[in-house]
Amino acid sequence: MDTVKEKSMVTKTTKLRQRADDIMNSRLSDASNLQDENNVHRLLHELQVHQIELETQNEELFQNNTLRQKEERLHLALTAARMATWDWHIPSGNVVWNEMHFRMMGYEPWEVEPTYHSWASRVHPDDRVAAEAQIRLCMSESRIYANIFRVIWPDGSIHWLEARGEFEYDASNNPLRNYGVMLDITANKQAEADLQKAHDKLEMRVKERTEELNATIIALNESQSLLNGIIESTSDMICSVDPITFAFTSFNSSLKKYFSDFDVCLEVGMRPEDILAEEYVEVWHGFYRRVLETGSFSVEYAASSNKHILNLRFNTLTRNGIVFGISVFAKDITERNYMEKRLQENEKRYRGVVEDQTEIISRFQPDGTITFVNEFCCRFYSKTADELIGTRWHPVIYAEDMPTVES
Repeated sequence: MDTVKEKSMVTKTTKLRQRADDIMNSRLSDASNLQDENNVHRLLHELQVHQIELETQNEELFQNNTLRQKEERLHLALTAARMATWDWHIPSGNVVWNEMHFRMMGYEPWEVEPTYHSWASRVHPDDRVAAEAQIRLCMSESRIYANIFRVIWPDGSIHWLEARGEFEYDASNNPLRNYGVMLDITANKQAEADLQKAHDKLEMRVKERTEELNATIIALNESQSLLNGIIESTSDMICSVDPITFAFTSFNSSLKKYFSDFDVCLEVGMRPEDILAEEYVEVWHGFYRRVLETGSFSVEYAASSNKHILNLRFNTLTRNGIVFGISVFAKDITERNYMEKRLQENEKRYRGVVEDQTEIISRFQPDGTITFVNEFCCRFYSKTADELIGTRWHPVIYAEDMPTVES
């Protein structure tokens, strides 16, 4: 249409110029007209009128060219942005769509006549009522029209569209025109759906991990309670110390009671120098430095002027390969050492008595394996104790005497 209009205006302009030339030639052909002053003025007036008409036509042609260039740039911008446009003349029902609008609605360009029905018939049934209600609301309240809805293409695929437009009204405030732009946001909606799906999956995983963690914490608390019960019920002394300051970080009731016997009220944060005599402080510092170097070791320790003998076990406590503490297990073996010493003395006296006997004395297991022989037994069999111990007595028994011995 614009091209036809431009051609019409060019033709009109050409005719005006031709008309001016004809007037000029007609007047100039009659020399008498030039001698009449009135005729000269009339000629000039006619030329001025045609000049004004010609300039007006040139201005309109220029404005139309400018408008066409703007429309071409707008069309290029809309095409690059993949934006659809519509222009709906409400009283007549006439609608104008651009090419992209047809495609977004699932039509081939100019496949159908653009009408309100052509638009509404492609809107998803679940969105149609709300979409039409939004149009009526914005029309009645003079609002900016903004809506997001789905359309169904002939192949069954669903596409999300976002539309924004405005309404114009006549002097009586009746809706006259609705125009706007539309974008296909299907990819954005799919990305949102994928993101929501990933979010829901993550939420579910977090929930599962939280439940697992809570179950682990409950199990750890139960284990800790059981461990604390064992630690508190044992007579062994147990504590943990800081690997840098060597201060107590925890201890059980047995250790607290042990120190209370020496009028020391043990508290978390105390260091060796707070509870021990000066000559013992460096000894304990040495123990702690040694376990930090070796990871673990055991040692017997004479405490309280040798009144108590303790078996000490030191271990480093690590987390992710980093030492965060030192554990100490102390068992009072004073009574055990005393009993072992008495047993050794008794064993020595027993051996002395046995060795002085002139009878064969031996000790063996139920299967006949010899575990002890006295000196007279060795002389009797002409063997050493090493040769006899570990063997069985069968070889030294006559075969006919074996049943009697075994019975």
